[in-house]
Amino acid sequence: MKYKLKLLTTFLSLIISQYSFAQFLASNPIETSFTTVEVGERMLNTFSYDFNEDGILDLALDGGMSYPQSFEFYPASNAIILIGNGDGTFTQSTTSINYATGGINNLLAISDFADYNVDGNVDMLVYSFWDNGFYLYDGNANGFMTFDAPTFFSCSTHGYEAIFIDYDADGDLDIVSACSGSHAPLLLHVFDNTNNSFTHNVYGDVNSTGYSLDLKHGDANGDGRMDFFMPIDRGFTLFTQNANKSFEMEFYQEGWNNPLGQLRDHKLLVDVNQDGSDDVIAYNRSFEKLDVFNSSGPPVLFDLSSNANNSSLEIRHVISDYFYGGFMYSHDMDLDSNTDIVFVQSNGSDLDSLVIAFDPFNINNSHQVQEIPLGADCSTETGRGMLFEDFDNNGLDDICFLGSDNKVRVILNMSPLIGINNFQTQLTEGLVYPNPNSGVFFIDPIIPLNTIEKVKVFNLSGQLIYESSTPKQHQINTEQMLNGAYIVVIKLDNSLLYAKIVIE
Repeated sequence: MKYKLKLLTTFLSLIISQYSFAQFLASNPIETSFTTVEVGERMLNTFSYDFNEDGILDLALDGGMSYPQSFEFYPASNAIILIGNGDGTFTQSTTSINYATGGINNLLAISDFADYNVDGNVDMLVYSFWDNGFYLYDGNANGFMTFDAPTFFSCSTHGYEAIFIDYDADGDLDIVSACSGSHAPLLLHVFDNTNNSFTHNVYGDVNSTGYSLDLKHGDANGDGRMDFFMPIDRGFTLFTQNANKSFEMEFYQEGWNNPLGQLRDHKLLVDVNQDGSDDVIAYNRSFEKLDVFNSSGPPVLFDLSSNANNSSLEIRHVISDYFYGGFMYSHDMDLDSNTDIVFVQSNGSDLDSLVIAFDPFNINNSHQVQEIPLGADCSTETGRGMLFEDFDNNGLDDICFLGSDNKVRVILNMSPLIGINNFQTQLTEGLVYPNPNSGVFFIDPIIPLNTIEKVKVFNLSGQLIYESSTPKQHQINTEQMLNGAYIVVIKLDNSLLYAKIVIE
């Protein structure tokens, strides 16, 4: 028995690749009543926060902007709150946030929420594009989502966001803002929080100009300190943090490593090759591939198609000419510590899809692609970005975004293992063989039969197709199943092993 346990341990330690498999379920679009959105306008931003402090994430939706950009004025700006029900659904609150009155420009919008002063009340940042700065609204205890009169923080030029973030890891939430303009320098404004008092520092180079509309942060040089990344059209600016909390700026024009047609303004900063330093990912419009510029080493083109000479259908038409918000996002959706890419495939048709590319940067090209039909043209060009949060409390991050049709969509990350999804799961190569097969396959004999409690087979929609309890042999016969891809699940005591098989 000791020998069998040793074999099983050896088998688990020799897993070639592993994924945490999940199915994604698109919710019905959330209809809201939003009085400041008029005909021709689009909502701008989506935020997640536990506004009513019940332990369940809520949503705040903000905006009201003509398309394209307008200089019209409106008498008020409001945002609505959707109270989370804990299962991925939401109920609109009767309370709305009124954060400005009078003759304001419609490019004044909420930028972030947090309790920066740890007084138990949520605080809010509102950026004013034309005022070149942002307002800090301190929350108070005078009612649900009420605030004191705002304090204005001036920045050098236009911007679209200011965020609460502990950039120096000292335990206090600071404020960081990215400012830029068509003829203005790219500048990073850092408001360092010490005992709820802010010290303002500015970093940048007057020789680098352009709009940067999608501020990101990461660790670009692997020194453990937070850096900031400002992508622009045909390049990007990198602000690396020094030991004394100051920043050094480096500007990279397109052609940094090769003169390819990257995504205009939006790029990603993420550690692709897992060397401890974040890399730059851009969408290459010339080849319709993902272009990765490693912090060390030459640039590499990655594609989601199986044919290296052809671009992938899944990653075409990611581009929009409108520049607010983001288009392409990185998030580890399957909890395997590898980068996944998420975006809405907006190809100009009436029916778009959410595309999730699992592990697209694996050198053995063992990625997976899932497309979730959205049933409408709802590209994300006016959204501040996608939210990756666990809205239904099943331990898996879901996806929420605001579409260009002014509707909110929540894509729930659902385990197909209904009833037994409390166990740790791994997708294991070599678990069953042969693969592909005709419906008859074998479980690897290194797994003792007396350790197997159940064998289940699911289709890719999460439906149970086959089940066997305590199998008497390692052979599984599913010849009645239709050709296609399936997930084989093997329950071992308090763990699960599973593999993807193809029947043909």
